[in-house]
Amino acid sequence: MISKMTNVFPPKIESLIGPLLGCLLPATVSSQPPEALLPLLSPTRRQRIQYLSDDQDKSWLLHLLRQPASAAQETNLLNVVNSKRDLLEPHPVSGEVEVDWDNIDVRYKRIDVETLHAQVLLTDYDLIVWLLWCGNNQSSGTRWTISDVSVPDSASLWGYPTIDASEENYNTLSLTIGANDDKDDDDDNDDYWNQYDNVSGQPTPAPVGNVSSSVSLSNGSVDEDEFYAQYGTVQPAMDNHDPDEQLQQGAVQSSLGGDEFTHRLQQQLSRDLATDTAAVSRPDSVPQDDHIGIVHPRPSSSSSSHSSRTVERLERQAEAVAGRESAEIGIKQHISSSFKSLYRLAKSTGIDREEFERLIRTELDVLPLLDTEEI
Repeated sequence: MISKMTNVFPPKIESLIGPLLGCLLPATVSSQPPEALLPLLSPTRRQRIQYLSDDQDKSWLLHLLRQPASAAQETNLLNVVNSKRDLLEPHPVSGEVEVDWDNIDVRYKRIDVETLHAQVLLTDYDLIVWLLWCGNNQSSGTRWTISDVSVPDSASLWGYPTIDASEENYNTLSLTIGANDDKDDDDDNDDYWNQYDNVSGQPTPAPVGNVSSSVSLSNGSVDEDEFYAQYGTVQPAMDNHDPDEQLQQGAVQSSLGGDEFTHRLQQQLSRDLATDTAAVSRPDSVPQDDHIGIVHPRPSSSSSSHSSRTVERLERQAEAVAGRESAEIGIKQHISSSFKSLYRLAKSTGIDREEFERLIRTELDVLPLLDTEEI
């Protein structure tokens, strides 16, 4: 039955869990998963098992555990499978593991908009199989897939008994979270605007000219241009800073270091004014210190030139050494990567490790001949 709220249909437990149970016993001693099981896995889990199954000393079933998995959890999973060996043995006639599918408990829970999980509790086997709904997936299509396997560690219920109940709970939770987020945004906006009511001091009074403009406006004696032009001189009530008033009072502050810039500017203007006043009072006087501040060129010493050339030579030598070290590191990395690539290539063609090492030793023994030819 397809869910009324979404296009998700319940999983076919027998076709998903049955093949997995038949693979559990061989999985305890095998590092490679059976090819028939791979299409039933979720895309990310399938890639993980295929990538990590090269480890010959580790069962591929351990890569199916919910991550992150500790060593104790891996050992516990293998012990559970071995303890249920009698139940996991295939039937001699059908070749399948006999399971009472009517007593399997399946619960659902939506994690986010794109993730819907199902928990299949296999009480007789002390196992939990986690399913993942893949919707419109290019590699898996639209269907349920096996995501993880775990061992029950608590008796608490997880999820909801139906897909509709899970979807309804998720929608309710999303609306609640969304309403709380909107309320928090409104509170933040209120706090932002309320801070203007807490401005210290009284608002700066508007210039006197505004009063006459308002009066003339009330009498209807101003035209449209004058009406809009008066907004250029309006001081907002919530703004306690009026540059025009500070300019009239001579208390303009600069953002470049407080009043430092203004103070220096006033000092310079005072000195210039004093100089101009003195020049006007003594027009025939000639400044005697015009030559002050003129720096005459002088030859540089030979010792400084020699030091600069020495520094340049040392810098060039350091750059050359750094270039050689970088090249050496790059060559070593290239040799290492090439060696690994050759090993992967040999392994893919069926050459075992002993044969590969013999080939490498043979080539290393030939290297002295190359050194002799170069000499």
